[in-house]
Amino acid sequence: GGTAWDAFGIPFLVPALTTILWLALFFLLLNDTGKNERTARMYHVQTVQPAGTHTPGQD
Repeated sequence: GGTAWDAFGIPFLVPALTTILWLALFFLLLNDTGKNERTARMYHVQTVQPAGTHTPGQD
């Protein structure tokens, strides 16, 4: 038993709310708002060229 995870009498409300909070933050940060802004980011997940046509070091 125990009521360590109860919040307002609802079991597992605290873990459920923290999971929802961190998932929302994850998806918020996942969206890259400046996809067309190619500034001095050394690493990025978006590319301008199709796969297989880019040669590393030839930027």
